[in-house]
Amino acid sequence: NNFDMSSVEALTVEFDSDAYQDGDGANVIPGDLEYDVTRIAELKDASDEQKREYFKAIVKEFEGFAQKGVLRVALLPPGRQPLPTKIVLKVKYNADGTYDRHKARGVIRGFLSQLGIDYYASYAPTTMLSTARIVMAIAAKHGVPLHHADIPQAFLQGQVNRPIYVTLPNGIQIKSKILDAMRDAYPEEDRRRQPAYRLIKSLYGLASSPHLFSKLISAFLTKLGLERSRTDCTLFTKYNQTTGKWVIVTAFVDDLLICGTDTEFQATLKDALMKRFGTDLTWTEKVRSFLGLHCQQSADNYRITVTARYKIDDLFKRINHKVSQFQGASAPWSASDFKDAHERPETPLTARQLALKGEFRTVTGILIYIAITVRPDIATILNRCCQGAADPQRIHIVWLEKLLNYIHSHRDVGLIFDGHSTAIFKDVVHPLTRRYAELKDLSCMPYHCFSDANFADITGPRLRSTSGYCLYLFGSLVAWHSKRQTITAKSTLEAELIAAFSAADEAAWLHQFACSVPFLFCLQQPGAPAPNERDVPPVPVLVDNLPAIQTANHPRVTGNTKHIALRDFRIRDYSGDCDNVPRIRVYWVPTKLNAADFFSKLPPAPDFQRLARWLVDSPDTKTSKTADIGASATTTWPAFQHCRRTVPHQHSTTSTAWAVTL
Repeated sequence: NNFDMSSVEALTVEFDSDAYQDGDGANVIPGDLEYDVTRIAELKDASDEQKREYFKAIVKEFEGFAQKGVLRVALLPPGRQPLPTKIVLKVKYNADGTYDRHKARGVIRGFLSQLGIDYYASYAPTTMLSTARIVMAIAAKHGVPLHHADIPQAFLQGQVNRPIYVTLPNGIQIKSKILDAMRDAYPEEDRRRQPAYRLIKSLYGLASSPHLFSKLISAFLTKLGLERSRTDCTLFTKYNQTTGKWVIVTAFVDDLLICGTDTEFQATLKDALMKRFGTDLTWTEKVRSFLGLHCQQSADNYRITVTARYKIDDLFKRINHKVSQFQGASAPWSASDFKDAHERPETPLTARQLALKGEFRTVTGILIYIAITVRPDIATILNRCCQGAADPQRIHIVWLEKLLNYIHSHRDVGLIFDGHSTAIFKDVVHPLTRRYAELKDLSCMPYHCFSDANFADITGPRLRSTSGYCLYLFGSLVAWHSKRQTITAKSTLEAELIAAFSAADEAAWLHQFACSVPFLFCLQQPGAPAPNERDVPPVPVLVDNLPAIQTANHPRVTGNTKHIALRDFRIRDYSGDCDNVPRIRVYWVPTKLNAADFFSKLPPAPDFQRLARWLVDSPDTKTSKTADIGASATTTWPAFQHCRRTVPHQHSTTSTAWAVTL
């Protein structure tokens, strides 16, 4: 009975920010503002040369506000407090490390805004990194250029849905004659109200700015005829069923990735973007930079490489004045290093290790971003390092030191999206299909998922197991995961099951992705209707543990599995149990061919080079002798595999389920 519906009603009632409110004056237009460089606090510590460049950037920023109609002079209503603003200054560099420009950003101190008064909703989705990599893999597979569009001053585009009042930073103000003219238009009792500025459009720092821009870009793209995906609400597609031409757009806030075979619609989209968001919109025909990563697409468009070389360079520039020079290494760790640090934790730290301890959180924070974007080869060892983030011990510092040695000599390593052939097909998929007739369809499937677990990891204090999986699309790595399990597995079977459950979630999502846009996965021909969900091939999940495969495929409970939570057995639903749509199929794979082995344990140097070949584009992996890895692995099956009664993969012609029997 005491529930207040006002906040709920405010979410549904439209607020017209352009309509004049009580106390409003005229919109701030170019030329209405005056600047006093001596009073701008952000410029006091800058050198004369920097002050000139920053001042030009400040004038450009606030004149941009006036040009876009962001502010309106107003008298503050009684009882309202304006939100203060400030200026953020930054020197911006390109992805290749070259100077771009001095940049100034006018932002609101949004942490002072109040929920229910200044905003009601603040959530805004962003493109998942796996979705962005899927778009790159699709562009490389189809051999189409991957365009990049950067919307300038994106948060200034959205219309605010609440009356919000702000003040300008010191040194920037409206001309006095304009303010006097506005006051003269109101009665004497209103002229004593404090002057301020009412927002017509959103501004950086405002809590609702991301939400407002997300609604704007979504409505803009759907109005052009693009359809929003059900699996990722920041992904938009357009498909002509008659001609088979398509376009795909993914939006990471103001960064758009665009590719497709419909060149006419892409030209229309480019013109519409420039008309709506201004001619200063940046349109790159072939993506060169995305989220601070360096991208390069080949001349024939069938190969895209993504690296974090310049972020790594910046990392070493930041710590080199505190830490001595690093030496190169062929692998990020060795067993001897772990043994020494684990058995003798009381050994004093060296000067370089002490310096690394002081910068531990900074360095690991930068490396986390690099690892989750383009460097899966450092994910596992970084996982171990970050376990000591709160209180780094000697073993964590030694691991970080060895990792930096490896990164120092492998700066150009990154992801590769190749539309022709990749190492995972050559070394794993093709040998498996030649060995097993039941697996002949693997080479025809566009996606593959690998899962593995390291039971009772001795590098952890509680002997928790580690889960790892990796997901490939058209032979290119698009998703990976390495995480310490939250519960203590009491057997290898349980650890492998928990890892397979996590991999199955990602694989089922990719299957839903393929069902929603089958033409992007080469599953729909021009002129043909969209395939039914049951006609889309399930994602193969490759596991190297036969008991785990049996438990995942068959609805049975044993003494070793009865205690496992029922929610973990959703993998059986994904496999098509109880007449569900089969989204995955679980297969067996030899351990030496399991790419997820890289994410569950710390492999020795020879295995590291072998596994890294399937994950990243590295100079070391290109020259390593791994041509016969698949052939040697498939000729050395476990002994029980040679028994005549053994059928590792058995396919039933009367059911869509795949079984594993002994």
